[in-house]
Amino acid sequence: MPKDLPTLAVLGLSSPADGDWARLRGLQYSSLARVTVARLLAHTIGALVIHSYLHAVNPIVLFAWGAALVATLYYGARFDHSLGDSDRRRVGREEIRNHALSSVLTGLVWVVPIVLFAPAGTPVEKMTLWTVLAMLMTGSAIALSSVPLGTLLFSFITGGAAIISFVLGGSYEVAGIVAISLAMIAIGTIEASRTFLMAKVAQAGLAEKSEVVSLLLREFEEGDADWLWQIDTSRRVRSVSPRFAYALRLDPEDIAGQPFIKLIAGESWETGH
Repeated sequence: MPKDLPTLAVLGLSSPADGDWARLRGLQYSSLARVTVARLLAHTIGALVIHSYLHAVNPIVLFAWGAALVATLYYGARFDHSLGDSDRRRVGREEIRNHALSSVLTGLVWVVPIVLFAPAGTPVEKMTLWTVLAMLMTGSAIALSSVPLGTLLFSFITGGAAIISFVLGGSYEVAGIVAISLAMIAIGTIEASRTFLMAKVAQAGLAEKSEVVSLLLREFEEGDADWLWQIDTSRRVRSVSPRFAYALRLDPEDIAGQPFIKLIAGESWETGH
């Protein structure tokens, strides 16, 4: 397990040689189903704000945009729901691509208000639109920090369109603020996901070790593998098994309570060599 996971591995675009990464992807993507309702609610609130452009945009165009948003959100919600059991299975590359596609489609739908609606609105409405997008990007970065690829795709598509729109409108300062916001979201999302994955890898390692110890102790208790023994805090042997005593050519009663080092040193214990 590397101390610092590569960024491509964190994003799901590569899988290091060590570790069951398909299983780890399952732990990553299982969080999607838990935040589906919250994500739909956030996009719905954003869509209601966009309808303030009714005075400047043809209602049919607004309705068509809303229908497209509903369609992409429905597609994403169905896919997220299918990953509800992914914490108990492995996630393949096709599912990762489908999630990325869902994020791209949602981002492209939100580009439409930036390109078509914002130019017809007032400066206040333009800033309101950017506030909505910032809310969606920040919310995605917080709620879906374990799945950074979708968050970054959505953020770069919508944020990039906003930067271009502000630059063309002469609002260079605002464009710079948007660019800085995108950079902070990207860095924060990747680092949060890296921390999540490293914690999961550590938990998996501890669970594996615990299973091995439990298996050995269970075999010891059942008597199928009686080579095991116990050593107390004073490093003295306790719970001596018959086979262990036979290997040392001693009686179990003579071994109990003896220092472990003394037993394996044999005659050398007395001489100190």
